[in-house]
Formats: sequence, C-alpha cells, structure tokens
Amino acid sequence: MRIIILITFFMYVLASSITFAQGNIKPEWYKQELSPISNGQSEAWGIEADSSGVYWAVSTETKSGDALDMLCSKFDANGNALWSKPTFIGGAGIQHCYVIRASEDAVYFGGRECPLFITTCDMLLVKVNKKSGEVVWKKTLDQAGGYDELDGLEIRGNLIYTGGWANTSSEVYDTDAGFWKLDTTGVTIWKNHWGISKVAEHQDGHFVVDNSAIYACGIHKGTSIANLYEGKAFLGKFSLTDGSLMDSVTFGSSGFWLNWENAWGMTSDGEFLYVTGVSTPTAGDNQVFVAKFDKNLKQQWIHYWGGSGTESARAISTVNGQVIVGGMTNSTQYATGGAYDMLVLRFDTAGNFLGYNTFGDSKDNEIRDLAIYNNALYLSGTSGDNLFSGNVKNQTAFLLKTSIQDITGIHENVNSYPENQSCYVSNGFLHFDMERVGGFHMQIYDCMGRIAASIDKDFLPEGKQTIPIPVQNLSAGMYFFRFQGKTYYIVI
Repeated sequence: MRIIILITFFMYVLASSITFAQGNIKPEWYKQELSPISNGQSEAWGIEADSSGVYWAVSTETKSGDALDMLCSKFDANGNALWSKPTFIGGAGIQHCYVIRASEDAVYFGGRECPLFITTCDMLLVKVNKKSGEVVWKKTLDQAGGYDELDGLEIRGNLIYTGGWANTSSEVYDTDAGFWKLDTTGVTIWKNHWGISKVAEHQDGHFVVDNSAIYACGIHKGTSIANLYEGKAFLGKFSLTDGSLMDSVTFGSSGFWLNWENAWGMTSDGEFLYVTGVSTPTAGDNQVFVAKFDKNLKQQWIHYWGGSGTESARAISTVNGQVIVGGMTNSTQYATGGAYDMLVLRFDTAGNFLGYNTFGDSKDNEIRDLAIYNNALYLSGTSGDNLFSGNVKNQTAFLLKTSIQDITGIHENVNSYPENQSCYVSNGFLHFDMERVGGFHMQIYDCMGRIAASIDKDFLPEGKQTIPIPVQNLSAGMYFFRFQGKTYYIVI
C-alpha cells in the first residue's frame, strides 16, 4: 500500500542573525613533498602521532625513477624533520603505502607491492626502528595469487593485525576482505579472507582491534573492483584467533545500479565504533556519511553531509567527546578554491553536528588521514590537477597542522525557537527519523504561500537523518515546511 504523509511546521529566519564563518582551515604550517623525478608524482596517506608529540607520515612518490616508492618521515610538532632523510622502500616495481602505526620502539607501515606491468600485487608490511628509521624487516603476503592490498593496521603488544583486499579468483569483481596476523618479529600467525563469490568485498581504511575482536569496515556485494556500483557499506566483527567472520551488518543504498556506499575508515573511543565513508543516495550525488555503532554492531546514529556536488571522507578520529572527520568536497556552497577542497567535519559523540571547515586552491585537494595531539590536528593528503577525473597532473603530497577549535562551521548563529528544537536546530539542519527506506520532497513557503526553496531526495536509508536547510537563500521572516514522503513513514 502506498502511504503518503504530509507534515507541515514552521521556523523563523532572522536576517540579522545569520552569519557565515569564513569556512577556511587556518594552517599553523603547511608542507608539500615534491617528487624529484620530472613529471613524477607524490601523494601522502597515513599519519600517526605518539604520546610524546612526535609524528610520522608515509608518502608514495616517484623517487627512484622505476615506479612508485614508499617514504616514511619523522617530524616534531612544529613540522621539523627529525631524520636526516626519510626511510626509503622502493626500486623495481611499485610500492604503495596507505597506513602507518607506531608502538613503543618501532613504526610499522604498509600497503601493496606490485611487479612492473603486472596487475597482481601482494600485501606489504614494513617495520622500522622508531629512533633511527632503519628498516628492521619487510614482509609481503599473497593470499591467493591475485590482487592483495593492506589498508588496516593495528599493533597490540607483540601482535600485529592487518586487513585489506584479497583477490581470490579470476572473476574481475571477486575480491574478499583479507586479514593477516603476525608477531612483531615478522612471523605470520595466520592469514584469512572473507567474501561472497563473484562480487566485491574488501576492508578499507583504518580498523579497530580490542581484546574481543577485529572490527573492520568496507564494501559488501559491490560489482566493481574500484569500489563502485550496487555495493553497501559493511561493518564486520572478526575473530582474533583465526580471522573468521563472527558477525556483520550492512547499511546504505543498493536499489539502483549506480547507487553505492562504502565505509572508508573507522575509529573507536573504547566503547563505541565510529565509521565514515561515501554515500550515493542518488546517482552522481556523493555525500559523506558518519555513523556510530556499539560493539554488538547496533547502529546508534548516522548522519549524511553534503551539498550540490561531490563529497567523501576516509579519515576519522575521536578526542574529548568529539568525532573529527577528514575528506574532500567540490560543492559550490562549501569549496572555496574552485576545485575539490579538503574538508574537515566535527561532531560530538552524541551525533550533534558542531561545524566544518575547508581549505584549498585552484587544484584538487583531499585529506587521506589525520592524527590528533594536544588539541592539534595533523592532516595528510594529496593535491593536484584532475585528481578525481583522470589525467592526473602535478600530484603532490601535503602535511598540514591546525587547531581542532578552528573547525567552527557555518550558519553557527542562526536562531531557532525552543518549541522547534525537536526537528530544526540552530546550525541550519533538520533532524528526523525514517521508519523505512525511501525518499521525500520538501518545500519551504513564505507567509504569502510562495515557494521559497525546495529539497528533493530520492533515497534515504532507514533511521535518523540530518538534512541541511538552505537558509542562506531566505530573507527575514516566517516560513512553513511541507514534507511529502515517497512510500515510507517520516517521524519528526
């Protein structure tokens, strides 16, 4: 039975109270790493800070002239290099690094190693001395003769847990989530992979390990090895003993073949899991999602954030009851540089949106990872031309330091009235629940009954929703909202 529900309510917009924050990240310092090879490329992925305020960053660049090489650098909080030269892993073939973690005496970083002109790759893990940068050992793992990649890495005592991709058959989309456990001497304890035949599953970005399980996120039932098409975001709980699947949950869109969601990163505050990634509620409309789960994989809340263009995120961390997320946007109402800008979002752990900031220039910029120390935010990523549209040029790794408190947001002083706090809040967002998957159409009317603005969404998942309201386009006055659901229930 088709159910149509109309909901009407109102808000006041006071023109004098709407103020727009500049929206720009204010770097304390900003550094770029250029490839020494003519027409070479450089990109930064993982970054890690320890309890002393020293941090390490890994980059992949064309350095030796053969192909891509890996470099690990050590810095102090002021951005000064503490090693005379970075640790170098390279030579013949491709070495590509995605993640780094530090223990008391060592730094571990990993990614993939591939022969030149061959599409098969192995998981790659390197251990270096924390003080000197000297390589202690380098290990690779081939799960089943196909494409393998290491994305997740956690150190617990004398044990190392890694996760990523494992291509286990000749089917073009048939990738599994791959896991590899070692001790800190480099001895393999077990390897395992999990997935469904003839579709893509993989573990993406950072994962979480505690005394009970490995918590990994990624994509489920994708029909493209490049993370695209029909896949749902995936959160799984895996055994510490052998890497087998213990429990899992999926969320997101898969009704239309161009819709997809992928969980690209995760963190924990000890009690809960926080996941971020990319959502495509309608074809071509990529947005950031941020979700909170308990360790029984029950969703606590999920929020979507985006504008008229494309957004995504893969970096996420928690500090002092806040969730910090890093990614990119090219929506015209957010990006300031005319291309893709780096993006930082800030929530509290209850799911309240606290603010956002961007930073960019005429090039494309994306945050790949972040680290936090003493209320300072360290960001790593990549800048260049055409980063997301092919024919990439001038690709350059960057590192940036800023303050978490600078992530102040926009519409921060929009006033609303207490009786409307259940649905409309002062940062310009509408909050409501979807009792089932569906879409909605919302129109905003002025007191004369004229349409002042409208929002249309073809797909929203079940659960709590946060939708930005275009208050910047409204003059002072009182407005009415009209919701029309599409075959679903809305609860305000």
